[in-house]
Amino acid sequence: MTFIFRVFANERSGLGHLTRCALLAKKCCELGFESKLVCDVLDQKHLSFASGISIEGLYPNMPTFIDQMKDADLFIDICRLFQQHLKWVIVDHYMLDAAWESAVKKNLNVKVLSIDDLMREHECDALVDYRWRGASTNNAYKHKIPIYAAAFLGVRYAIMPQITEFSKSIRSSKKNDVFVILISMGGGGDGVFIKQLLVALAENIQVQSMTINFQVVIGPFMQNKTALLEELSNLTRESSTDLIVTPLVGLNDLTEVITNCDLYLGAAGSVIYPLRAVNKPAITFAVADNQENDLQQLADIGQYWHLNNLSLDDLPTLSAFVQEVITQYARVQQLFSKAHVSIDDCGTERVARYLCFDEKESLQSTISELPLHAVKSDLHLEPVDDQDLVHYLLSRNRDANRKNMLDNRPIPALHHFSWWLKTQRQSFKLVNPTNQTLLYIWHELKVVDSQSFLIGGWFVADEGVGVQEAMFALDWQLRTCEKDYPDATWIAVINQRNKTVKRLNDYFGFKEITTSSRYYSIIKRLFPLADQTEFFYVCK
Repeated sequence: MTFIFRVFANERSGLGHLTRCALLAKKCCELGFESKLVCDVLDQKHLSFASGISIEGLYPNMPTFIDQMKDADLFIDICRLFQQHLKWVIVDHYMLDAAWESAVKKNLNVKVLSIDDLMREHECDALVDYRWRGASTNNAYKHKIPIYAAAFLGVRYAIMPQITEFSKSIRSSKKNDVFVILISMGGGGDGVFIKQLLVALAENIQVQSMTINFQVVIGPFMQNKTALLEELSNLTRESSTDLIVTPLVGLNDLTEVITNCDLYLGAAGSVIYPLRAVNKPAITFAVADNQENDLQQLADIGQYWHLNNLSLDDLPTLSAFVQEVITQYARVQQLFSKAHVSIDDCGTERVARYLCFDEKESLQSTISELPLHAVKSDLHLEPVDDQDLVHYLLSRNRDANRKNMLDNRPIPALHHFSWWLKTQRQSFKLVNPTNQTLLYIWHELKVVDSQSFLIGGWFVADEGVGVQEAMFALDWQLRTCEKDYPDATWIAVINQRNKTVKRLNDYFGFKEITTSSRYYSIIKRLFPLADQTEFFYVCK
């Protein structure tokens, strides 16, 4: 029995599609079945990623536009050579959709499995999309695939190497005085950008009694590769003994370097899943449109630090953040302990066994992967922990909150991540009986001229939050701080347009600070951006 894969693979496509199809094809071969890969244009650089698997190109040169019907005809001609033994066609291609699948099924007595992550319509017999989409994961392809099609949705079906056992053997041999940062842009990327990233990291990271080893993946399709290799050589010569730069050239399997690293820094994509399977911290950024992600959905699976935008101007801030991650590494490793969705490395096996033996495990709802909490009897406040860091940012950046802030611009994710690890702010969340966070409330002690002051604030996390919930949280905060900081004076500024908050503060006994007040100079120092023509100054 034979499986033939139609893969999005050419010199401009990156290697993600080829890598996962090759993994699935090899697993099918291990189970006793023949596999063949058909890519757009076969490049010599593809061969090492498909070692042991038959592979060929459909076109001699990549067309500027792929005609789906012509593509299907060419592909069908290849398939006819195997038609008596052909069981499945697997298509993983952004330029081929339901029209291509219909043509293949019409002309071949074959089933089609589609691999996708863009929620397109398909004419298939089975579909794999292992992207996590929160509560909507299980219904992502409702009305987009035939009712008879099997849908393998969510991280349970992530196609990746079997990495867990390998990781166990590596862990015992790691050197505790060497911190390994794995830097990768996938199969391509721009060597000049990586060069500038490395320079920024080398200039800004300083860790005592520890050697930093930058392992840099040089992908086969990387642009400006020569400039990067020259910079790596320069950094190695100029660096002190506590900095090592190691180029990784010709790798077609990142399993070993992923398991050996302490921190991954680079392009998002399929690499997220093996990283999570072995609980490796990662700072990822988008280098393609399909790598732009919903930050909360990534946080659900334990990938807390993702940047949908990263520019050269951000590199100093990124370097400072990496320094903070290294300094607080024990804290960082704990981030995975409460990830809402667990990931294992058995997804490839699950999909392959379905293809080979029609083994269709009970397709449990992926919603069961969401956290289950005991129902509380009423509203309550609890400390914010590190697992809240993304939700905290997204809530703070809501339009309803920003319009009343001193600075109403959205907070960039990178700035928030860096701030989070350094802040002295005490933050709490108001949680309802179903464990939904309604609002965040915070306070921080400041000492000015040997006097203790408290500053604080709150912002909503849910559109349905009303005055009663805010009063509940404020009352709790004031009573708690009166007990914990009996000698401190509250200082606050309130946007003059925010009449609701002004009435709440009046209710709780806050008084206006005038220009003659002894606290006037204090509030100007603590809130230098708060113009008195736009903000009330108050104290308690």
